[in-house]
Amino acid sequence: FINIQQPDDTYTNPNRSLDFTKSIHYVLSYNATITDNLNFKTELYYQYLYDVPLRTYQPYTVSPINGLFDEGHLVSKGKGRNYGIEFTLEKYFSSQYYFLITASLFESEIESLDSIFYESRYNTRFAYNIVGGKEFNIGAAKRKLIGVSGKAIWSGGPRTKPLVNGIPDNIQLFEEQLQDYFRIDFSIYYRINRPKVSHIISFDVQNIINRLNTYNREFNYDSNGNYLGYEDEEQNGILPIFNYRLEF
Repeated sequence: FINIQQPDDTYTNPNRSLDFTKSIHYVLSYNATITDNLNFKTELYYQYLYDVPLRTYQPYTVSPINGLFDEGHLVSKGKGRNYGIEFTLEKYFSSQYYFLITASLFESEIESLDSIFYESRYNTRFAYNIVGGKEFNIGAAKRKLIGVSGKAIWSGGPRTKPLVNGIPDNIQLFEEQLQDYFRIDFSIYYRINRPKVSHIISFDVQNIINRLNTYNREFNYDSNGNYLGYEDEEQNGILPIFNYRLEF
């Protein structure tokens, strides 16, 4: 639906002939039940994308698969690839505790019209997660309990333009990687189970270490297009949340 004005003041819709983006997936997985409540899984995968819409002029990596939507002419000649390996170790809830550990190592790239593979916007390269929790009964009737849980996330940082001779490179849009993302959440709750209703009082603390993770780099220019510098935009720090909930 993009309208492009022509020299004779008429408009064209050059993107109406774009093809569907297509992909082929190859997955090799292994799953092992270690005990009744403990499971291990690993996957090796490769995804090939083709007929990807791309801008016809630089920077060529402006594409919907990079989360970028251009106001100009696109062609379905781009390619992409995602490949990596994932590991998952999961302890199902039993004996009043559970945990889940995942690790992912991967590459995500897009091939432009100049036949060069560039880093995609989402190529953080790794992601690790640990989630777990434990419940404790209070009293013989087991109608009251205290639970604690936590989560830790560590992944590669977001991608942005590199600086070349102090100036942002507008061709290689995502070749630079910012600092890693790291966050720890913690929760404690008190639960009272009644025949018809349960009361839950909880206290959650997100980002308990108060780390200010960078999520974007904003480049600043004056009205004439001269580069002025950049600012790293940060996410929120520590966030405590008190909650009372009824479950019927």
